[in-house]
Amino acid sequence: MIAVIPVDTVNTLAYRALQTAFGISRKVHVVHVKYENSPRDFASEWDRNLRGSIESAGLPQPELVVLESPIGKLFHRSWTTSGTWSAKTRPTQSPY
Repeated sequence: MIAVIPVDTVNTLAYRALQTAFGISRKVHVVHVKYENSPRDFASEWDRNLRGSIESAGLPQPELVVLESPIGKLFHRSWTTSGTWSAKTRPTQSPY
């Protein structure tokens, strides 16, 4: 069995998702979607912030898959003050 985790940002949530995934399977794939024209280097962020923690825990490194989106980010999710998620349409040439 392979556990697949979608990750947008390397943070505590991503770390907890990894812990859960490794509880299910030793084969873990992390998938990140890089949006068009984004200067962000997710693989470097991953190496800098999580690779060492995974190694020190004695776990195998997950397979990191970075997919490039040619259409840009169409939806932006934001947490509203009422505590619910709302999807807001963004133009396809968004700087996000």
